[in-house]
Amino acid sequence: MIDQPETLVTFEFSRPLEISELEHGQIVRELTADTTELSALQQRYDVEALWSASASLTISPEAEGVVKVTGFVRADLSQICSVSLEAVEEAINEPVSITYLPPGVDEPNVATDSPLETQEDYEPFDGMSLELGEFVVQEIAAAIDPYPRKSGVVFGNQGQLGDNAPEERDNPFAVLQKLKGEGSQT
Repeated sequence: MIDQPETLVTFEFSRPLEISELEHGQIVRELTADTTELSALQQRYDVEALWSASASLTISPEAEGVVKVTGFVRADLSQICSVSLEAVEEAINEPVSITYLPPGVDEPNVATDSPLETQEDYEPFDGMSLELGEFVVQEIAAAIDPYPRKSGVVFGNQGQLGDNAPEERDNPFAVLQKLKGEGSQT
């Protein structure tokens, strides 16, 4: 068997946390992307501009080696409007929460009737370290508007009347009723 080289994963915004840093309890981390990281993230997100990306996270150790991360992710960016092709600025400030499960710890049973928005996110990890930066990057990506629209811009003739208004058409059932009525008069 041929040995294949191990592939090293590199992240645009790497902020590793060794679990041993939690031996005295909960910690708070403020993470901010530098200009090089912002440039790489701008390409990854495929946005016109990315001026800032940051997070305020509280990392808490729990029973059985479980780690809970909560806080907020923030980003300021610009995208191209999906209608007018003009720049649209977007400010992201979203709450985040995830629970990391070490090997051998299963995801707890969650009630099936709870709405998806309130269900907990679980992610396995090796029990030794967490990559907080990639977590932040993914949460910001999920918060970016996939169809940005500049304020006041409408697609096609939505909300516009006048010459562009759709033509009035007869109800197809009314037309059938007329035909039925004409047919019975013979």
